Amino acid sequence: MGFVRSPKDLLRVVQTVMMYLFNAEHTALHIVTGNQTSQLIYSGITKQVEKVPSTAKTSLVAHCVTLRSSLSVHFQKAPGGSPRKPNQYAANVDLPIPSEHNTFLHTFPIMNAS
Repeated sequence: MGFVRSPKDLLRVVQTVMMYLFNAEHTALHIVTGNQTSQLIYSGITKQVEKVPSTAKTSLVAHCVTLRSSLSVHFQKAPGGSPRKPNQYAANVDLPIPSEHNTFLHTFPIMNAS
């Protein structure tokens, strides 16, 4: 596959595939080292891929890393308010949850280097 030549290309491919297959509105890519994760973010300002360490030990991403398996969570909109979030949800690590409609958040590993 010659179209993935850099981390920036990888982020773009993951986002494009997730949007095409699942109508995803947001995507994120986390690199896992042991039980720690870092999110890869493309900065439009510096034109570089930045590695942002995740400090939250309780998040949906951390839960997926710990179990080494996928996780899907349904955020059901509360009457007259925003979606209810499970205790594991961490806004500084997990993707944002839109408040205007019910949402599914899918977290899953795409490869394993071990």
